[in-house]
Amino acid sequence: MTWKAALRTSPVTYCIEYLDGRGLLHAVLDVCTGAGFFVASFSGAGRDGRADRDDRDDRGGTRDQAGPPHTVEVVLTLHGRGNANALTEQLVSTPGIVTVAYTNTDDEFS
Repeated sequence: MTWKAALRTSPVTYCIEYLDGRGLLHAVLDVCTGAGFFVASFSGAGRDGRADRDDRDDRGGTRDQAGPPHTVEVVLTLHGRGNANALTEQLVSTPGIVTVAYTNTDDEFS
C-alpha cells in the first residue's frame, strides 16, 4: 500500500475567513484535525493584505479602531480520511467564521 492510497481522499483546499482576535485559528485547526484531516500546507493574511498586524498600543492595550471588525483569511490544504462536506458544515457553524470555501484538487473554489 502506498502513502497516497492510505490517505483515502484527494487533497482538499479550504479558504476560510474569520474574525481576528478571538482565537479562531486554533478552533479551525482543531475542527479540521478532529474531522480526520491533517494540514499539509497553510498560508494566511489579514483581509487588508498584510500578513501580520499589530493593534497593540505602547501600554499593551488594544488601540481603538473604527470601522468593521478586522478579519483574517487562511488557506489550508488538507489530507486525510475525513468527509469534506461534514467538515464544511462544522466550520460554517463555528461562531466568528465569516466565509468558508473549498476546492478539490482540480476544481476552483466554491
